[in-house]
Amino acid sequence: SKSSVFGGNRNETKAMAVVKICPREYRFFSDRLRDSRNLALVAAKGYGLNLQYGSDRLRDDKTVVKHAVAAAGSSLQFASARLRDNEEVVLHSYNQISACLPFASARLYDTHSMVTAAVDRNSMNLQYASERLRDDLSIVLPAVKGKPDLLFVFASERLRDDADVIVSASRLKTGESKRRERPVLDVVSCMKHSAEIEVSW
Repeated sequence: SKSSVFGGNRNETKAMAVVKICPREYRFFSDRLRDSRNLALVAAKGYGLNLQYGSDRLRDDKTVVKHAVAAAGSSLQFASARLRDNEEVVLHSYNQISACLPFASARLYDTHSMVTAAVDRNSMNLQYASERLRDDLSIVLPAVKGKPDLLFVFASERLRDDADVIVSASRLKTGESKRRERPVLDVVSCMKHSAEIEVSW
């Protein structure tokens, strides 16, 4: 079986050769080998989700976790609670996944700089922000600029009940529609103009 092939009888050198070629084989290694920091670094870099198979000690290793989230942002969910509360680690995961905020700690849901960065990456991250930040216009408005309808889904009840905010969001939505329509209208106008020129000949 694979569990015996990649078990404790394999020394770290041979295991390293395997994981460099087939990083997903890391999960079949023995507990002893999956507690090797050198192996974990290579395995995480080759396939970020390997983090889930590492020992508790290595899932709390900042360098190992950063390698993992750089390869697959969603591997943040397998990091220790301490590192899921680490701003540097969480921001590192933003490079690979647009909706990584749900894997961060509750404290970071309520941290202005973290939520701002998350919303900038993907406006859908607004849904994971704390109630306090979903009531903050400096967070909400940048999110709804891209998708105005999100105001009525994820913003606080106070903002959804604010006439000025609703009007602003509606204008943003109308503006987006006009920008989408303009190129089509321009093409139609050009075609019409070309047809008129043809007829005049």
